[in-house]
Amino acid sequence: FFDPVRGDFPLAIRWFPNLIRSIAHWTTLLIVLAAGGSLLAKILFPRTKALLSPRIALFLVCSFAIGPGLIVNGILKPTWARPRPVFVQEFGKQQAFEPWWKSGGECRSNCSFVSGDAAEAFWLLAPASVTPPSIRPVAEVAVLGFAVAISSLRVVFGRHFPTDVIFAGVIVVIVIAACRSVFLRMDDI
Repeated sequence: FFDPVRGDFPLAIRWFPNLIRSIAHWTTLLIVLAAGGSLLAKILFPRTKALLSPRIALFLVCSFAIGPGLIVNGILKPTWARPRPVFVQEFGKQQAFEPWWKSGGECRSNCSFVSGDAAEAFWLLAPASVTPPSIRPVAEVAVLGFAVAISSLRVVFGRHFPTDVIFAGVIVVIVIAACRSVFLRMDDI
């Protein structure tokens, strides 16, 4: 996906792939805001029927806050100084490549490991997991395909290595599973 003649990743500046990336980001944000708004409405107006079950809303908000929020963007990205592919010597730039298991590197902010976009995209498995049982498998497979596509775009753009997006997905899926076990009972979903 790297063009050695131009010295860049050409798809990174194309409008359509970037539009898809933006849609993914805003979709995730809107779902989190809807869940948070549902919780807030239930707190402010406890006698009214909530848009979502409070347990489901709490599950969605907490799984997002812990996975993509705290672990990915709060802990790993700021402390793991792995440079993005677009900045490494192998692609004609100045910084040295760092493997995923080494937290050192020359990146100073908004580094490569792990992918925030991929974490957000894989988090969409949380709302898919609380859809009605009759459509849940289809929703989960569709979201998984979407998350893989968004994650692949980050690799194609030269912004992340494959390990960055794989670990983002693994981390978020583990957080979703943990939050489900804490916040949801089988009769909630």
